[in-house]
Amino acid sequence: MDDLAKNPEDAIAIRVGDDGDSYPVADQLAVYEEIGRNVVDCAMKGLNASVMAYGQTGAGKSYTMMGTGDILDDSIPYHQLGLIPRILFNLFEKMGEEEEKDDDDQFDKGRGGGEEVMNLVEMSFVELYNEVLYDLIPSQPQIFSSSSSPSRRQNQKQKLKLRYHPERGSFLENVQSFRISSFEEGLGLVAIGTQNRMRAPTSCNKHSSRSHSILTIRVIRRILQPSSLVGNEVDSAQESGVVERTSVISLVDLAGSER
Repeated sequence: MDDLAKNPEDAIAIRVGDDGDSYPVADQLAVYEEIGRNVVDCAMKGLNASVMAYGQTGAGKSYTMMGTGDILDDSIPYHQLGLIPRILFNLFEKMGEEEEKDDDDQFDKGRGGGEEVMNLVEMSFVELYNEVLYDLIPSQPQIFSSSSSPSRRQNQKQKLKLRYHPERGSFLENVQSFRISSFEEGLGLVAIGTQNRMRAPTSCNKHSSRSHSILTIRVIRRILQPSSLVGNEVDSAQESGVVERTSVISLVDLAGSER
């Protein structure tokens, strides 16, 4: 996946219609630049963001969200990678750049010590099939690399219940949430969940997703304020000089419609 670090020029594919005319079609990178980059920027600012892919089966929803083939396969061309791997990669890339900047700022006397940021990332992956919610990632997932066995299906899917809390609102009871520290760990969990999704052949698509999937990425940013700023914030947590901001990225791939 090293090609993700590159910044190739946006390419626009050309599709020839039934009438013989050529039409421009946005490629995966163009979609990310238009949609995905804003999602990452929102998360880094402490804001929530959602992307939902919907439409007829075979229209390219899962391709837009995930890309083509096995997402752990290093041989997949860069231009085939979908929104989810790009968002994961660039999220960790931005956090890494921020940490390097914090290290450099420790030597900046003009900031009075400056503020430090610690980032935590948690992930859950669920599906809704026939009005039942399932956890797509088992409690003890086996993370595979591209050189491992091609069969990664882990079928211990746990049924989930939707609950309501008077203060927190709606939540999924007992959903597995995994703390990840790298792009590779996140991609491994996504690969397991994707393999566990319910699929069935249809007249339009023999590998059609028959369930709605919701990948949730929770970004927790703990900002250590300079001592001179402690007490200036309205938040009660400031007594310790720590501001905690949580943002949620929801990436939804709906089941295809054949109507």
